[in-house]
Amino acid sequence: MLITASQKYSKIFDGLSELFERISTFLDRFQIYARSKVVGVKIDPHLRRIIHDLLRSFVRICALSIKISKHSKVLLALEVFSFGSDKGVSAELSKLENLVQNETKMSIALILESTKINEGKITAGFSDVKSSIDTVDSKLDTLDGHMDSVSTLLEKHDLAERRRDQEGQSKQRRDKIKAALKIDKEVWRSYQEDYVGNIVPGTGQWLLNDPQFSAWADPNTKSPPIFGLKAKEGYGKSYLSSAAIRHLYRLYPPGNQDARMSVAYYFFGGTTFNSTEKSVNIALRSIIWQLTQNDAVYQKNVASACDKPEEFGDSLELWKQLVVNFSPKTNAVFYIVLDGIEELDSEIGKPLVEVFRDISAMANEKSMMTVRLFITGRPTIFSEAETASGVSLSTIELGIRNKEDIEKYIEMRMNNMEILKNKEKPEILELRDLIKTGLGKGTQGDYFQLNYLLTEISKKRRKKEIQEVLEHAGEDREATIAREIDHLNHTLGYEDIQDLVAILSWIMGAKRAPFLKTLEGVLLIKNGEASLMPLEEQVRTKYSSLLEIAEYDSVILRSKAIREFFNKQTKKETNEAIAKTELHPAEVAIVRRFLNSVCDKELFEKFGFEEFFKSKLGSKSASIRVNVETLKIYVILVGMKSVASDRDEELKALRNAHFYSFQECLEAVDLALTQPEPKTEIGTYLIKHFTDETYMKKWWIEDRMFQRSWWSYEDKHVNTMLKWFKDSAVTRNLSAEMKEWVNGLISNANPNDDLLCHTAKYIAKQWLQTVNWETRNFFWWLLGYVTKVWISSCSGLFIIC
Repeated sequence: MLITASQKYSKIFDGLSELFERISTFLDRFQIYARSKVVGVKIDPHLRRIIHDLLRSFVRICALSIKISKHSKVLLALEVFSFGSDKGVSAELSKLENLVQNETKMSIALILESTKINEGKITAGFSDVKSSIDTVDSKLDTLDGHMDSVSTLLEKHDLAERRRDQEGQSKQRRDKIKAALKIDKEVWRSYQEDYVGNIVPGTGQWLLNDPQFSAWADPNTKSPPIFGLKAKEGYGKSYLSSAAIRHLYRLYPPGNQDARMSVAYYFFGGTTFNSTEKSVNIALRSIIWQLTQNDAVYQKNVASACDKPEEFGDSLELWKQLVVNFSPKTNAVFYIVLDGIEELDSEIGKPLVEVFRDISAMANEKSMMTVRLFITGRPTIFSEAETASGVSLSTIELGIRNKEDIEKYIEMRMNNMEILKNKEKPEILELRDLIKTGLGKGTQGDYFQLNYLLTEISKKRRKKEIQEVLEHAGEDREATIAREIDHLNHTLGYEDIQDLVAILSWIMGAKRAPFLKTLEGVLLIKNGEASLMPLEEQVRTKYSSLLEIAEYDSVILRSKAIREFFNKQTKKETNEAIAKTELHPAEVAIVRRFLNSVCDKELFEKFGFEEFFKSKLGSKSASIRVNVETLKIYVILVGMKSVASDRDEELKALRNAHFYSFQECLEAVDLALTQPEPKTEIGTYLIKHFTDETYMKKWWIEDRMFQRSWWSYEDKHVNTMLKWFKDSAVTRNLSAEMKEWVNGLISNANPNDDLLCHTAKYIAKQWLQTVNWETRNFFWWLLGYVTKVWISSCSGLFIIC
């Protein structure tokens, strides 16, 4: 028993030692737990509770140890011996062991949980890694795509650079060609836009569907290379040309370098300000310019030929060098439209027939270059072209063939007439059919006559009146114009008729179509005052049957047939015949006096004799007559009167026209057939052009200094003036001093004298005394003049006194 008690007593202290050993290992672990919390690692709540219990056990062990250490060892031994007590050491040891086991189990469970979680995370991580790898692969693919895009962009950049270089070179070539061909404005585009804008919808479709035209428009179809529309003026040829141009552009749009098909066109009727002799050359230059804009290879060829542009100034030479010579090495198809070759009577036998032959030869020889030519003109022009050897040509004559267009045009005009708008009424429909049938059959495709008749119909209010108009549908143009002029004679007032005659005389006699401002100046000279109504409005409302406003506000005859009418009128009517048709006031007074002697006042007034006499006197000159034989004289006199006037601003346009053309008008006048009176009047104005500084100041302004090449460099116009001064009627009213000076010029009595010597002194003063003007032009004027006189005299340098 003593031995057992001793063992138990010893066991108490051994248990305490074991407790401290076990708890010390926990405390080492607790440091790890504490560090984990510091670094932010959360401990599982279950494990935290076990740690809490272990810490409490540690505190109890410490308390137990203190308690035992303070207890008497004898008493402790007696207590162990007497009662077998170990002071709770075994119990605490058992608790500690259980807590340590729980901690171990919980740690294992948590490790397992963590392992599972980590396994899941690793699995997910592998999935994310795989996804990341896929993303990286995708990004690498994208990067490859970007690299391809960058490569493509670089290629595009290089291509753009090359294109810019090519465009720069192309622009240089275009500028070179434009300068060589002397292309100023692309006026043909304006005409095309005007025709397209005014065309009646649906018209021209018959032409596009025509087998002849379809074969011509297809380069792969064997067809004559030249296709023509022939008709007189006013049959709608230009509108059909416009429709053909638009159709060709739809078939062969610009910019298609692969097809190498190009379209070019020119409207001869639009060359209002160009002489006929130059218009062929201008047309060919315009055509070549258009073709070079769409065909790069042809552009290079033409540019190479433009180094010496003076070599192809002639129309035929231009065509040969820039088209024919390139035909063997230019694999392209060119469609060319030339509208209005009726304007080219004087040139049809020169360049154009040769052009037709060359185009036909290219087709026969199967040249690399294919040229298809579309032309319009009068039947007389085509008869000359069709009979020319080596020309392959197919034509359509307008009249019956364009019946559909005529009907559509009539429908359009009737739709705009108040009296024919209501199509619901059977009588209106019947009347519309009557008009369409009558005009379509009667006018035979002539829009000029059709317009007159439709305008006349629009003013009628009754069916019977319209039927009377339709009776004139089959008359010729001359009869239509005569009827319209007769209508104007009865509807216009005396002053309006006189103004119309003045306008017609200037338009028909001037070198080029006048502007509205020019004609306003003509009427100002005639009437002495400006009209309150603008001339443009008068032309559109009063004179529209004979006149129309064209490009740049120029005024032209509505038809060449009007000029032909007045030509025939002048030939038929002599001054004596006209005089017989006109009543003199003395003649009216004789008849009035006779009737007053046989009739009382009441009867005289009842028959309206006074109104009758007034109408006769009022209409004595109220008739539209233009004497074409004196047109040049009229234009010269009106222009000279404008220079003499002091209304500078209002007459500016008229003076421009006068100084531009008076010398050529004087050249065109046959002095032998001209009456003395107008020659004398012209002489009084003409001498002042060369002696009066007031006239010189109005003539030699900055804008007209280009005329120095006409006067100071050459003698052509000077010789024309001297020819006039040789006529005694011209110098009749000159002062004695002027007559002596003129006679000296004519007889060469004063070899050092010259017609322009007074002008030269004026120019010299402007050169030396005027500081605000550009003096270069005055210097060139004088240099040219002095050089010309020195050459003609061959006696050394001419000095102006």
